[in-house]
Amino acid sequence: MCGTFMMVSSEELDPSEILPLYYTRGQIEQVFDIAKGSAELLQLGLHSEETFDGHVFVSFLAVIICHLLQRLFLNERMTTSEALGALRNHKCKLYDNGDMVPYESKKKQNLCYDLIKVKPQKKHFDKCPSIW
Repeated sequence: MCGTFMMVSSEELDPSEILPLYYTRGQIEQVFDIAKGSAELLQLGLHSEETFDGHVFVSFLAVIICHLLQRLFLNERMTTSEALGALRNHKCKLYDNGDMVPYESKKKQNLCYDLIKVKPQKKHFDKCPSIW
């Protein structure tokens, strides 16, 4: 075999358009695979069409964010799971007066923050959250 394949379509397309469309189809299938797996897109028990529409919308936002993070961390040879794990482990001190002060971040956390252009900051809450 020399690596040739044939595509048949009922649409009239310029031959230069066909291959990019074919590869786009693959990307769309990958998004649906991620959505069905990670984002639980086909979750049962939704009670209305509006609920389903909202669920699909939020799921696709999550898929888009995951895809962007994957591309962002790819050059750093870090998986999205590793990056999110590093950020998840960045602790903070919550004071009774509502001040939240992040502890000093570690090397991997700093790399993640730099890539996503975020800087951990001190925050103040008028009402202290009971659960973090």
